[in-house]
Amino acid sequence: MLNLVSVASTQPLDKVKGLIKGMIAKLIKEAEEAASIHEFCNEEKKKNEEATKRNTDKKDELQGTIDKASARKDQLQDQIAELTQEIAELDASTEEAIKIRQESHDTFVKAEKDFSEAADAVQDAMDVLKDYYDNALFLQKNAVKTVKGASKAPPKLGGAKQDSAGGILSILDTMAGEFTKTVAELQSTEKEQVKAFKDLKKRNFDSKTAKETAVIKAQNEIGSKDITLGHATEDHKLVMKELKAIDDYVLKLKPTCQGRPMSYAERKAKRDAEIEGLKEAITVLDENTPPAFLQKTANLRH
Repeated sequence: MLNLVSVASTQPLDKVKGLIKGMIAKLIKEAEEAASIHEFCNEEKKKNEEATKRNTDKKDELQGTIDKASARKDQLQDQIAELTQEIAELDASTEEAIKIRQESHDTFVKAEKDFSEAADAVQDAMDVLKDYYDNALFLQKNAVKTVKGASKAPPKLGGAKQDSAGGILSILDTMAGEFTKTVAELQSTEKEQVKAFKDLKKRNFDSKTAKETAVIKAQNEIGSKDITLGHATEDHKLVMKELKAIDDYVLKLKPTCQGRPMSYAERKAKRDAEIEGLKEAITVLDENTPPAFLQKTANLRH
């Protein structure tokens, strides 16, 4: 009877303890797997955060480069447009100056010719009149010595006629002087205008050369900015692709690392509590198992 009682009371307890130990082993294994997954998730989270920050910083840096290069390119294009307009205005100014200079020169040539010829004509008239009056006076003086009626009487130059001749010659001399003075003034003005025209033409040439040089420099810089924009844009696309890949990977990890209703700490605490509870149950069962000597006595009696 004692043997039967012992067997009946021992075997179920052993099975229960075995089941409990199995549960403990399963929970410990789950805890180890959970710890491994938790460590993996933490490592991946750290890597993803570092990669995200690194690529985000790179993206911001590239975007800054793109914005700066684009703004500078726009500025250079505006500068080229402005310089091109100024060059066109300089060309128009030079053409207008050439036209005005030619017209002024033509006017000068005609005026110089007219006044020079007028001065020469007046001078010739004065020479003729001087010769005429001098010869008449000479003949008049000689006629006094000639026998009366032996020759034709020359023109008589009395005091009034002599004054009149002197007045005409004086007027003609004044006219000749004015004409000569006018020619000199025309020549002086022409000289000044030629100098002013050459100075203007040189200034326009120097200014145009400087602006054309600035245009070439701006165009070269635009070419450099285009290269910078091309590289930065391609790198920006790669960085954006990398950030998307990271986001996709994080999303893929979410069911494993974030798709739990409880946090890892809560699940670990709960699992530890279950393990401790099961261990305590085994201890209780061990303490309430019939002593071994009863089983031995029962076996001897049997």
